[in-house]
Amino acid sequence: MKKRIVLVFSLTLVLVGLAPETAPAAQQRLAREKASGAAAESISGSPSGESSPNRVSGFTDVILGTNFSVSGGGFRDFDAGDVGGAERIAISALSSANNINQVRVRLFFGAPDATQTVAPGDIRGSDSTFVSVVTGFVTVHGSRATVRVLNDGSSTVTLQQVTIYLVR
Repeated sequence: MKKRIVLVFSLTLVLVGLAPETAPAAQQRLAREKASGAAAESISGSPSGESSPNRVSGFTDVILGTNFSVSGGGFRDFDAGDVGGAERIAISALSSANNINQVRVRLFFGAPDATQTVAPGDIRGSDSTFVSVVTGFVTVHGSRATVRVLNDGSSTVTLQQVTIYLVR
């Protein structure tokens, strides 16, 4: 039964991104947003500096981190930036080994410069049907988001990529 649920999730992501903007249209829209001050803030936290927002109609994906490790009992935070206007965030974390069961992903939401945030719950690798990927949806509860990747195990976990998908 879990495999069917994951399949539905995967199909949902594919269907949401079916109508991509053309490159010139996307460049023009981003230029207008930048000129008006409405452009998304730059994303930080990627160890390799490869954060890359990719926008299509009603959908934005951002690679938060690539090829990084989290030591046993440790965590790594990524600033996902402005998520205002998104209804949900889908998140995916890919491990380079078959040890995703010791990984948890937690999203924190809040207002810019807020001293307190909301964490609606964890996405647990131990609940994943797959041995090297953890995925899930989270409802957005604020205009700013931070993604925390936690390692509940005692050994180091290396992740190939952590990506968020903003569903607007």
